[in-house]
Amino acid sequence: MLKRLFVSLFLLVSGFAYAELPSGLVSISTSASTAVAPDEYVASVSVQHIDRVAAVAADEVNRAMQNAQALAAQRQIELYSGGYNTYFDRKNNRFVMSATATLVADDSARLAELIAELQSSMNYNGTAGRLKPDTRAASENDLIAEAIAKFHDRARLVANSLGGNSYRIYDLDVQTQGEPPYRPMAMMRSSVQAESVAAPSIELDDEQVSVSVRGRIVVEGL
Repeated sequence: MLKRLFVSLFLLVSGFAYAELPSGLVSISTSASTAVAPDEYVASVSVQHIDRVAAVAADEVNRAMQNAQALAAQRQIELYSGGYNTYFDRKNNRFVMSATATLVADDSARLAELIAELQSSMNYNGTAGRLKPDTRAASENDLIAEAIAKFHDRARLVANSLGGNSYRIYDLDVQTQGEPPYRPMAMMRSSVQAESVAAPSIELDDEQVSVSVRGRIVVEGL
């Protein structure tokens, strides 16, 4: 009995939901995008040392990381440790110690100079560009206005093409892509450890920022 009552109520509610949809309902979607030059740069560096004595391998890696932290601070560049890893190479009877670090700067030239200094004791793994949150938000706000303007243009076109005299927005959904995950670009892995290394050339593509608008309109006067 309860099951039959539930089914009856479901059909009744569903019927009302469909009945409430207005006539002349049309779905429309638009989008807007732009290329924005990155204003923040993220580089990856790493260091590895191999020795028969674990403490010696660890000490060399720690020295390289401490030196990187000091040089980054001098250039007002943020450094984030990516963690340490140690394992014993049984084949060669050696301890292998490694560590990674991430450098974040808002000036590519200053970052390149730091990388050149660090390459005397560390490996350079690559650099990626990204947008600061405020920069991305400002670009998205401009694109939202553009995409909604396109939505209205298309809505007028649809209404006129269908023979209507006006339209009203029934519902509207605005979507932004958000910040993409970090992905190293301009990969230039180098294990050169010399007294002097030329600064790498950091030339990154602009980042695509996009906004999509989806909604439904009711064409009136049909």
